[in-house]
Amino acid sequence: MAPSSLLTTKFFVPTVRSTLVSRPRLLERLTLGLRGPLTLISAPAGYGKTTLFSEWRASTGVSVPLAWLSLDAEDNDPPRFYQYLLACLNVIQPGVVQGLLPLLQSPEPPHPETILVPLVNAMAENEQDFVLAIDDYHVIETSAIHTALTFLLDHLPPHMHLVILSRTDPPLPLARLRARGQMIEIREADLRFTSDEVSAFLNEMMGLNLSAEDLTALEVRTEGWIAGLQLAALSMQGHKDIHGFVSAFTGSHHYVMDYLAEEVLKLQPKRVSTFLLLTSILGRLCGSLCEAVVGTDADETIDGQAMLESLEEMNLFVIPLDDDQRWYRYHHLFADVLRKRMEHQLPHLLPELHRRASQWYEQNGFISEPIQQAILAGDQERVAELIEQNGCLLLISGEVATLLNWAVAIEFQSERRPWLAIQKAWALALTGDLDRVEPTLQAPDRLLSPLESTAEVRTMRGTIAAARAFCANSRGDTHSAAAYARKALEQLPDCSSISQSIRSVATSILGDTSWINGKLEDAVHAYTEAIHIGRDANNLHMVIIANSNLADVLIEQGQLHRAADLYAQSLQMAVRPDGQRSPLAGTVYAGLGRLAYEHNQLKDADQYIHQCIELCRKWGDDDLQSVAYAMLARRKQASGNVEQAREAMRIAEQLASKHPQSSRQSILVNSDLARVWLAQGNLERPTQLIRKSGLTIKNEILYQQEPEYIILLRVLLTQGDLEAALALSERLLQQSETAGRLGLVIEVLILRALIFQGKKETERALAAIEKALALAQPEGYVRVFLDEGEAMTRLLCQVQSRQVETGYAAELLSRIGKISGMTQPSMQLLIEPLTIREVEVLKFINAGCSNQEIAEKLVISIPTVKRHISNIYTKLEVKSRTQAIAIGKELKLFE
Repeated sequence: MAPSSLLTTKFFVPTVRSTLVSRPRLLERLTLGLRGPLTLISAPAGYGKTTLFSEWRASTGVSVPLAWLSLDAEDNDPPRFYQYLLACLNVIQPGVVQGLLPLLQSPEPPHPETILVPLVNAMAENEQDFVLAIDDYHVIETSAIHTALTFLLDHLPPHMHLVILSRTDPPLPLARLRARGQMIEIREADLRFTSDEVSAFLNEMMGLNLSAEDLTALEVRTEGWIAGLQLAALSMQGHKDIHGFVSAFTGSHHYVMDYLAEEVLKLQPKRVSTFLLLTSILGRLCGSLCEAVVGTDADETIDGQAMLESLEEMNLFVIPLDDDQRWYRYHHLFADVLRKRMEHQLPHLLPELHRRASQWYEQNGFISEPIQQAILAGDQERVAELIEQNGCLLLISGEVATLLNWAVAIEFQSERRPWLAIQKAWALALTGDLDRVEPTLQAPDRLLSPLESTAEVRTMRGTIAAARAFCANSRGDTHSAAAYARKALEQLPDCSSISQSIRSVATSILGDTSWINGKLEDAVHAYTEAIHIGRDANNLHMVIIANSNLADVLIEQGQLHRAADLYAQSLQMAVRPDGQRSPLAGTVYAGLGRLAYEHNQLKDADQYIHQCIELCRKWGDDDLQSVAYAMLARRKQASGNVEQAREAMRIAEQLASKHPQSSRQSILVNSDLARVWLAQGNLERPTQLIRKSGLTIKNEILYQQEPEYIILLRVLLTQGDLEAALALSERLLQQSETAGRLGLVIEVLILRALIFQGKKETERALAAIEKALALAQPEGYVRVFLDEGEAMTRLLCQVQSRQVETGYAAELLSRIGKISGMTQPSMQLLIEPLTIREVEVLKFINAGCSNQEIAEKLVISIPTVKRHISNIYTKLEVKSRTQAIAIGKELKLFE
């Protein structure tokens, strides 16, 4: 539902009538409510809840900004409710609609916190007190909306005050708020007219001049029920025997309402009573709509606008909904009476009246209303036609629940209208009701089977296959998902934007299945194709998603520079017209942050990670936020900020525990946390992860489990189980090299070098690390080396000592001294530090002195010099003076 299709009349506070009894005792309580988060006005129909609030709003001294939302039964669809909520709050916080509406354009209904977290954050920026008033909340029956409002109450900004007007108590944490003194309540007993108020209303406002006896009788019999008193007053205006009328005024509220309505309607001219009855089917009224509905059933031509204005002047329960007096509604009780009389007196006209209303709504650009009126008209054919025309638009706008409800109303139509069943199946899939998708698709399958393969038929068949691919992919059945996706691509023509968008979805699903199964080249091809198709269909949403997935695959392949370019392109596209970032930018920032960290661009990494966290908070994405905090933990640990790293880890784990994460997100979080735990000397936590996963070194290494096996490899290395670690590393290395996963190859080679170092196999250690350096240098890998700490620094020093020219090892060593919190290369990095005399000997070697010259300068024998040199070679793990000098320079022994 686009903002332009919202009924703006739902945002107007009803005006205060001149025949109003002032109620200062209640107005004071409403003002007192500004001190707390919630004011609840709860009472049965007709007790003046809305009127009281309108008077408070109009009273002098109350100038707090107000956002008003009047609800009806159709607002039980969460996306529709959210759109109206955002639109009314836009009055208080201009721009909040543009900031959040894109979330509601997704076919999948958003999680309540996805909307409310950024909404609360946005409204918290308002430093002025304001009120959000929600009228007729009793019409809401959807638990998701109750949950959303509970979340809003729990996190209400300090300057925001919520007022709920309802006929029944809403299922909110009222007892808790009441116990904490955070709620003001105004209930039926409070709203009942007192004796003085009854007298003021009937005698002063309505001019009836009733006796004290009659006033008391009416007060007792109506129990201060304001609607009953108002109806009684209207009826008495045409009676000569007022006392007799009051004496006969008995019975329950329902009977009293029927009796008074009969009396009120009888006093109206036929043209007015006919207009009231015929238009009672409408929830909201405007002149042209009323004219269309009344049609030729009235005895004379009706001017709808003039009639509505006349009804308002006659105080006949017509409430203006906007300042222009274009839209109105009947008082709810009065409308109920009118509809009951209509059903009793003119039931044969009801289908035709609803049909006329449906046509008017359709001609005036409404989407939901013409379908709803067609359903009430019982015109199943028209309902089916309208849903076929607008079903996809409803899905895109997020009104999935509404579409499903209507689909049930015309279930039998699906047997001969395949598009209806296909749209219903997609709605079921998008709401997670996967088990009902396949049975729903059986009917269109059967209907399409004998038809010729026209473009429309092929589009429907392809859409069916894509729905099955979506379901299989959601269940993790990659084989079936890929098969259905290919079938969809075979069927779908490329003649329409709808078909092209579905082709993009199907192709992206092929990328998902290939990636999950470790076929990275196939995934690259599929995602690249999905990007091209999405661009042709002008579907930037799919382009950004496929771009980001492709970048992730390229990282696994070791193509960091190309991945960075794709992320940068996606970031440029993930911008809304108002210049703000879309929710999809969060994933892009996460990817850029990971790349910047690997390249040791730590300031950039900080910026990207925090931008990701900010967007996640704004849009309520806890899963991605946990990934970002796990990355932040690694970043803080790299700078030596241990406590900040622990706090980031705590938040990451807390966020990850709130909702089940996707497999990939869970792997990213666990992998980053395990690295930090091990760096902090915490072997227990990563060991628990491995134990929970059930992995052993003898198991087959599946592609999806490789990151967990890396954790196992690190645990084995830390435990000193070098033989088991070496065996596992050999399997991981062979598997990753065969599959072309260069990123994993580099990491495994580094770990193998550390294993060989622990086994005192220097040559094998240096061979492994030199191979890793050669693979890493072209793409600028840095942190994968430096995060291994002092053991890696020793290896790099040894590598550099063997190289004639300055190589990548020297570049990495130079970065060590530039990293905040890292130790400068020193003799502490040696397996056994040099003695003072050995350092002196090494300095003379660096100066070019011979053994004889060193002996003379230090006044020691030549055999003693040779023994010192032998010890230096052993401790530095070198074989020549040149290599020893190189390491001495790296250790800064000659400065």
